[in-house]
Amino acid sequence: MWFFIFFLSASFAGPKAKLPAQRLAVDDGGALQLPEISIAVVGNTRPTSPMLDKRKAISGGASDLILGDITARGVLDPMTFMVHLGDMVSASTASAWRGFGKQYAAIIDGDTAPPTAIRRMPIVPVVGDRDCAKEPSCETLAKVFPGFGQEIGYGRVATWQSFDLVVGDGERWRAVVLDSNKEGLGSRWREQLVWLRDAVTDPGKGLIVFIHESPLSRSKNKKAEGATELMDLVAGAAPLLSIRAVFSAGTANTQVFLPEGGLGPLHVVAGGGGAPADDLTRGLKGRSDEPVLDPRFDAAVDSLVESYAGLEKAPSQKALDEALGSGTFDGYPRVVDAGEFPTYGWWAVTLKAGSLGVEWRALQGTGALANSAQWTWTADTGWKAQ
Repeated sequence: MWFFIFFLSASFAGPKAKLPAQRLAVDDGGALQLPEISIAVVGNTRPTSPMLDKRKAISGGASDLILGDITARGVLDPMTFMVHLGDMVSASTASAWRGFGKQYAAIIDGDTAPPTAIRRMPIVPVVGDRDCAKEPSCETLAKVFPGFGQEIGYGRVATWQSFDLVVGDGERWRAVVLDSNKEGLGSRWREQLVWLRDAVTDPGKGLIVFIHESPLSRSKNKKAEGATELMDLVAGAAPLLSIRAVFSAGTANTQVFLPEGGLGPLHVVAGGGGAPADDLTRGLKGRSDEPVLDPRFDAAVDSLVESYAGLEKAPSQKALDEALGSGTFDGYPRVVDAGEFPTYGWWAVTLKAGSLGVEWRALQGTGALANSAQWTWTADTGWKAQ
């Protein structure tokens, strides 16, 4: 009897809602050639989770504001594609991915109907530790981004890729997308290492690395053994001084480093995308404290904190002083409280003939996003802040 009832309910149940399918910007091993290429980079835009975020400042996130700013910019200056640095969902379930499709319907080109007729862009996904949670095979993620998860046998997919970005009259840059989740990859980890050695040997004008976990970060509680191992391999296999920029998002805040000076790689932690933010510990004012935040970024954070001071409901003077290292906190390590001053925002990356530009669009205390800091790389000068 129970079997009969179950059979009837299964027979008359409505069809399962299908997964969204997002259009990839470029295939693994492919190339994208345009006079100029612009990339919107975001990370950690998954919804708030009471279980995952119980020890974080619950500030409500800023995903809608960030995506709205990307959309507004795209009206006047369309972006070529988006890179999402991972933690797109809280877990790899069908309902979570359908939520992602709705969240990005106005921006990412795919089969989810957009709310307006504004031009949308394709995407390059980077797998975060949440994006294949509850599903180590990553099969659902591969269906959401058709063509990204290449089959590598035994029901497994590769969650890494490389492609070339060609600008101007043929200036070629190599982009590599890595999966830093060593434990989650299991047997696939060694396959990624073998592939990576070949992928970085011919970088053209330079390497741009997209990875979820942050190989360089001031968040001491965030383990990144996988990211460190991958970047060590890249540094050893790629030509000397060929790594131009590394974008990561494992830490839920924003940080910028130039650990080797202007001729070395720019490290951007672009994790302040919308999930509840982590505090940013900056160290003592005016004193080197490894890893050292880039001075231009440090100044931008000061301006960001000060943008809250004049609000009608301003943060406490204690929070302001602790973030700036002033008043009673003069001489103490500066801590930017994520509950008061979340370092939310997104990154605009522009490739032109002879240059690579990186711009931080940061959420201000007023609720608007603004260009807060900018860096440009050229062969003659290396990285320079504006």
